[in-house]
Amino acid sequence: FYNFSTSPITIVNSTDTSTPRIWDYVAALGEKSVVVNVPITYPVHKVAGSIVSGIPPWYIDKRSVYPGNLLGRLNADGYQIDAPMSRGLEKKPDALVDRVLATEEKRVGVFLDLLKDGQWSFGMIVLTGLDRLQHKLMGKGEKESEAVRRGYRGVDALVGKIIDSLRTEVNFLIVSDHGFNPRPLAFYP
Repeated sequence: FYNFSTSPITIVNSTDTSTPRIWDYVAALGEKSVVVNVPITYPVHKVAGSIVSGIPPWYIDKRSVYPGNLLGRLNADGYQIDAPMSRGLEKKPDALVDRVLATEEKRVGVFLDLLKDGQWSFGMIVLTGLDRLQHKLMGKGEKESEAVRRGYRGVDALVGKIIDSLRTEVNFLIVSDHGFNPRPLAFYP
């Protein structure tokens, strides 16, 4: 997420890469995509279909969406790119799970609404809630562990909702970018 070759270090965004994304290949075939919450897609580029950016940034503005008319709807729904977190919420694991799951429910709702028109060949959504919960709560105690398990059940239900909404001929993949394990130290290469 950071460009260490600059001084000072900068946060990476979509202008820092020229590599085609999978939805660019889909567009080259004349097909449309629905893309929601993929990191490093801000500012978004015009796509064949629709896109709502992921982090960074942690706010939504006119450069977060394509087509532009999505912005008003997302703002009206209170859509957030990421669940707002504070150090205080780490001490309230149930409240943290509630906040994360509410953010994910809105994200999945937007994704499903964009899929409803049926004019797409590729869809991609990134659910970040479990990452946030594990970073904040993993290895801190039984209450926190139960909160993480509740988060898993909530996200599993949302994934099930997505799968249940898909046409039977749609292939889908569920992918994780990394696992989690409590570690008593930090390592900075």
